[in-house]
Amino acid sequence: MVDFRYDKIKDTYTCPADQVLTTNGTVYNKAGHKVKHYKNRRACKVCPVRNLCTVNKNGRFIERSIYQEALEENQKRVDENPEYYRLRQQINEHQFGTIKRQWGFTYTLMKGKQNVLAEVDLIMICYNLRRLMAILGPRALKNRLKGLGLGLSRLFGAISANLYRFLFPHNLFYGQKTIHKTIITSL
Repeated sequence: MVDFRYDKIKDTYTCPADQVLTTNGTVYNKAGHKVKHYKNRRACKVCPVRNLCTVNKNGRFIERSIYQEALEENQKRVDENPEYYRLRQQINEHQFGTIKRQWGFTYTLMKGKQNVLAEVDLIMICYNLRRLMAILGPRALKNRLKGLGLGLSRLFGAISANLYRFLFPHNLFYGQKTIHKTIITSL
């Protein structure tokens, strides 16, 4: 492939023997990727350096992803700054590797974007809780979650009381404290 030159304007490849490989413009699905095919069978049949390019009886055949430019730009960024991407692999991609390889979460059970996102969110919550337990220890995590629950309970009670005042302004002075206490004790 390094010997072939791609012409972005004409959407063609030029081989080392200066023959042009063209595409019919059709986008094919290959293993979940969208690709275009480039070939020139007539030129390959009479090419003097064909044995350097291919052993295929129909001649050289090139597949190019429709996202090839973006892939090349990304590869260029990775090559220019390998330390940054090595650090990124250590920080960002660790949890995905753990979830996929150690926990076996390689597919979702649900269908539909919202359902799949909900399932992935639950897995991420489980990962974060396990990570917190490994860092803080079970007892410290339990105490912090209890403190968080109490704070959320108080916040929810205050929101509920204000919402009650907004929805029922005619009952502004009647029964306000009882509802507020009921909400807090029920949580």
